[in-house]
Amino acid sequence: MNRILVATITVALIACAQACLAQVEVAQDGPSRITLTCALLQAQGAQAGPAARRATLPVELPGAAPRWEIGKPQVPVYRVCLAVPHGAVVTLSTSMTSERLVPAGREIEPMQPQPPTTGRRGNVRRLVKDRALYASSAPYPAERARIVNRGFVRDVEVITVEIAPLQYVPKTRMLRVADGLEVVVSCDGGERLLTRRIEAHQLGMYRALVDNVAAIEAEDAALEAEAAGAGAPSPTPEASPDTGA
Repeated sequence: MNRILVATITVALIACAQACLAQVEVAQDGPSRITLTCALLQAQGAQAGPAARRATLPVELPGAAPRWEIGKPQVPVYRVCLAVPHGAVVTLSTSMTSERLVPAGREIEPMQPQPPTTGRRGNVRRLVKDRALYASSAPYPAERARIVNRGFVRDVEVITVEIAPLQYVPKTRMLRVADGLEVVVSCDGGERLLTRRIEAHQLGMYRALVDNVAAIEAEDAALEAEAAGAGAPSPTPEASPDTGA
């Protein structure tokens, strides 16, 4: 059965630069949390469109984690995990509203490697810094959203989407902030899910998993009911007295 599954992640970014980068002096005040809203949209083949069924799944993530890449700026990222049909082709698309540049105040320090556990005392650890990146005018990270992992939790296939609410321009020491960021995760094809329940202790690295399994299975049942109804013969309409038939 041809399936199209679309999960929309809407990120509210109203003046959240200071909350995301506590170590950077940003002349803004804002909330300490970013709220993501995931919407499930699914239909069969050519029937996909605005009229298809839609279920909203609100999710709150408690905080952001730095991007752990040695030598590169420590910018915050959020991760959200979504269950997808087995073997589905997954694509991402993003859209932003009211993007603007905000001065970071000072250079965002690069991520450093862990100090050695052995050796003589007094050794000075050498600064690790990607000098080519810090001299570049290209924003970091280059992508607002990307898929960083795909695996299984029990019998459910799960993707991990990394969302960067802020982008840092190293050469000018500016932050690119958007009031709104929408990430659309589209899944085409794949098999139906095999498990109804995902238990917390089995998630492991998928701690930000959106519990959209029940919504997908409900859509599976609805699509099967529609397919069964479409195969049944339709009743013959009675002749209208106005037509003279």
